[in-house]
Amino acid sequence: MELFINEILKGDFQRLGTAEVLRQLATMGGVVLVGMLAGWFCKRAILYWIGRDGVVSSGEQRMQKALALEVPVFLVAAALGALALFQKQGWAAYLLQPFALVVCAYSVFKGFSGVIRNRFWMRCGAWLVFLLLGLHIFGILQPVSETLESMGFTLGETEITLLGLVKGVGVLVVLLWGSSLLTRLSRNRIASLPEVNPSMQVLLEKAVQVSLLLIAVLASLSTAGLNLSSLTLFGGAIGLGIGFGLQKVISNLVCGVILLLDRSIKPADVIEIEGTYGWINSLRARYVSVITRDGKEHLIPNEDLVTQKVVNWAFSNTNVRMRIPVGVSYDSDVRKALELCVEAGRAVGRVLGDPEPVCRVMGFGDNSVDLELRVWITDPVNGWGNVRSAIFLEIWDRFREHEIEIPFPQRDLHIRNAGEFSTLAQEPGDE
Repeated sequence: MELFINEILKGDFQRLGTAEVLRQLATMGGVVLVGMLAGWFCKRAILYWIGRDGVVSSGEQRMQKALALEVPVFLVAAALGALALFQKQGWAAYLLQPFALVVCAYSVFKGFSGVIRNRFWMRCGAWLVFLLLGLHIFGILQPVSETLESMGFTLGETEITLLGLVKGVGVLVVLLWGSSLLTRLSRNRIASLPEVNPSMQVLLEKAVQVSLLLIAVLASLSTAGLNLSSLTLFGGAIGLGIGFGLQKVISNLVCGVILLLDRSIKPADVIEIEGTYGWINSLRARYVSVITRDGKEHLIPNEDLVTQKVVNWAFSNTNVRMRIPVGVSYDSDVRKALELCVEAGRAVGRVLGDPEPVCRVMGFGDNSVDLELRVWITDPVNGWGNVRSAIFLEIWDRFREHEIEIPFPQRDLHIRNAGEFSTLAQEPGDE
C-alpha cells in the first residue's frame, strides 16, 4: 500500500491500469452496490412486515430503530467477504484492505451516532476513529505509538508515559459515556419496580451512578499506568484536607443519604420549612428541590431538612385538616351560622365527606362571635389556598342569603366635658 501511494505521488500512474488494481477497484464498486441494494431491500421488507397489520409491538419498534444500521451492516459483510476471497485466492489486496477498514470505521461511527445525541461528541468520535484509521492505513500508527511511549515522566516509583495518558483519557471518556447510558437505563428500570418506594428508588439510582463513576475513574487510572496501591496514603491525605475544607458539602451529602434511608421525605411530598410551602420535585445529593404554588423552585440543603423542624403534610397520611376562622355578629343566629358553614364546606368538591366538616364556636371576641370551620382534604399537593378561597365564597353566599352579618371592627368614642366641647365648636375661629 505504501509503495503504491509513493508511486502515485511521484506521478507514476502505470499501475492504475493493471489487472490487480482494476480487480480491486471493481470489487470495491461491487461491494458498495451490493451493500446498498441489500440494505434497501432489507429495509423495505422489514417496513412491509411491520406495517402488515397496522399494530407495532415493542420488538418491532426496536427493529425500526435498528433500520438505520442496515447499510453499514451489509457493507461490512460484503467488504469482509471480498477481502477473505482475495486472501484465499492469493490476489493482491493493498487497496481492498484499507477499503474494508474504512467501511468498518464508517459502520462503527454510524452505530455510535444513533446512540450519541450530542453532535460535539459525535464529531469528536468521528475524528478520532478516522484519525486512527488514517494512521493505520499509511503505516505510521506504530511509529507514533512508539514515540508517545518514549515520552513521559516519573511519579514516585511509577513511570507515566504520554501514550498511557492518552489511553487513560480515552478510556475515561468512553466509560463516562457508558456509565451515563447505564445510569439512564437503570433509572428507568428502577422506576418501574412497584415494590420499591420512591426514596429507595432515588438511593438505588445514586448508588448505581456513584459505583459506575468510581469504576470509570479507577479503570482510567489503571490504564494510564498508575499503581493504585501507591496512591492510598496520598489519597488519604487529600481526603482529610477535603473533609475539613468541604464540611458543609459532605454534611449535605451524608444528610441526603439519611433522608433516603429513613424515608422522612420523598418525591411528591408536600412540606413546609421556614415559611416555604411546596411539593418535593426531586432529591439530589446535596439539596432537595421544592416547588411552591407560584412556580418558584427552592433548593433547600439536605442538612436543613435533617436539623430543622419540617412539616410534612403527607408523611404517613395524605389527609390534612384545614381550620378556617369565621366571625359573625352578636345579633346573628349563631346556630344557623354553624349549619351554613358546614354546608359551605360540603359544597366544595375537594373537601372530604369522611371525616365530615364540622364548625365550632371558639370564643366571644370584641366585635364578633368567633367560629372555626374544620374540613379535611386528601390532596395537599394541589394547594390549600384555593380550597380556602372556595369555602369562603360559599360561606359569603349563604350568609348573605340568610342575612347573617359578618361584622367589622367598631369603636365607641366617649368625650368628657361634652359641654365645653360644644362651646368651642360654636365659637368662630380666629382669622
